[in-house]
Amino acid sequence: MKPIADRGSLLVLAASALVLTASLAACSSDGGTGASGSGTGSGTGSSPPEVSLPSNGSASKAPGGGGGNGGGTGTGAPTGGGGAPAGGGTRCQGGEMAAEMQEQDGSTETRTVSMLSLKNNSGRPCTIPAGWASMGLSDENGTYQPLQASRQNYPGAGMNITVKPGEWVYASMKWTTDVECPDTKSFAVSWYGTWVAAPAKWFNGPRQLCPNTVVQGTIQPTRVGVNFM
Repeated sequence: MKPIADRGSLLVLAASALVLTASLAACSSDGGTGASGSGTGSGTGSSPPEVSLPSNGSASKAPGGGGGNGGGTGTGAPTGGGGAPAGGGTRCQGGEMAAEMQEQDGSTETRTVSMLSLKNNSGRPCTIPAGWASMGLSDENGTYQPLQASRQNYPGAGMNITVKPGEWVYASMKWTTDVECPDTKSFAVSWYGTWVAAPAKWFNGPRQLCPNTVVQGTIQPTRVGVNFM
């Protein structure tokens, strides 16, 4: 009878082994978070924030001040490159100014160099803002029209200049001359809404002025070194 009992024990042990094996198989089929699993750990953190750049792709430039010392082009706007009075309201007024143009030795057959001179005709000191003199040229009807010109910081940057009564300031101009271009007529300076006539003195009569070729230098307190070379 003892062998039968042993066989029964063996059957029980075998059944228990089958149950244990099935349980282990079920556990191994679950999606674990172990080292070899596919969990969402911190290794795939979010990207660094993007830095916003100006929409124009370049650094912003500071707004221009009243001095107007940059290059560029000008038409008939008032002189000085800035509309605000300089020197605490002592800005020179159009009715206080005199002007003249005079051809210079740097002129050639194809180029004219001229100096603009501005005089304080008043009985008080007044200020001319830094920048350039906006020029005009008379048309066939004798009406002044704004003269298109490019502007350069020549012979250097402009400056606010306090001009005593009877004193002058100076600026150089140059342009292309050709027999196919029209003769110059009467020049004038546009001074805050007032045309100040600038009679011209030529070596051998008026020079031709080819449109869109005028270059202006800044207004300076002395004529030394002002002329374009």
